[in-house]
Amino acid sequence: MSCRKPAVLLLLFPLGLAAQTSSRPVAVGSSPRVPILAPAPDARQAAVCDGSAIRGARHQAYFGLAMMGASLPVSLVGMYKTVHSPTHPEGPVATGVAMGAALAIGGYFVAATSRPGESFWDGVIARMKTGQTRSADVRTCLDRPSARVQSDSLDEWTYITSQGRWIKSVKLTFRDSVLVGIKRAEVAAALVERRSDPAAIMAPVIPPVIPSPPER
Repeated sequence: MSCRKPAVLLLLFPLGLAAQTSSRPVAVGSSPRVPILAPAPDARQAAVCDGSAIRGARHQAYFGLAMMGASLPVSLVGMYKTVHSPTHPEGPVATGVAMGAALAIGGYFVAATSRPGESFWDGVIARMKTGQTRSADVRTCLDRPSARVQSDSLDEWTYITSQGRWIKSVKLTFRDSVLVGIKRAEVAAALVERRSDPAAIMAPVIPPVIPSPPER
């Protein structure tokens, strides 16, 4: 009898263990879910540029004009010292005229080179996207256009990009404040000057036709 008890316990132990295991809730493993990120809405396109280049060019042009304006007072100071000196030395007037001429030439050069170069315009135009760029972004970048033509549905802005032997420009067309077209053009400066000459656009004078007297 003593030998049967251990044998019965050995037989009943696996069954009890199985019953205990089956009474517990079985956890079903599942792969962790990866959060699916919804596509973010399209962010508004960044501005074409911040406008610092145009502002810097404008300040440079103003500085050049100020230098040209200061050339005359400097020359007058030299003349004043010469006239009001008892010996009338030529040194002050020569110095004043030389410094005035230097200021005038330097101011003209500073003002003439203030316009941004072609590389600036190439980069700005490359960043413009039809159907995306808005007129407010262009105004922030390039300020007011040189010419503007408005109609019922379109708004055309023209900017002069360079002046020299060739005058280059870019025309931007907007519809409902959204860019829809970009067009670049260039024309010879001599042709523009010829068109601006009043003699070139004056209507030709046609002499009146006087009929000959009738034969007798």
